[in-house]
Amino acid sequence: MNTAHRLEFFTDADGEPWACFAWGDVRPETITRERILEAAAYYADYSEDDLPLEDFEVTRFWIRNSGSSAEFDEMWCRCLAEDDRAVLVTGVQFQ
Repeated sequence: MNTAHRLEFFTDADGEPWACFAWGDVRPETITRERILEAAAYYADYSEDDLPLEDFEVTRFWIRNSGSSAEFDEMWCRCLAEDDRAVLVTGVQFQ
């Protein structure tokens, strides 16, 4: 199974887990619990106890860059496919 795509791990402004995903339309079965935990540890120093992974579901959803702020170089939010600058991702939403 090709799992060459990199997983991103995003948190919200409070540092709470927001989503873990791969950019684009990837096979959902390549986004495993183990890979989510690796991304969470790498990007945000989260452990398994910090994430709601009991019944996680990998889905395809859309996000867009909504600019920057004093705290963040980039801020991303969920959106609809038809929204300007919508980007398809495949992964898990925690919120």
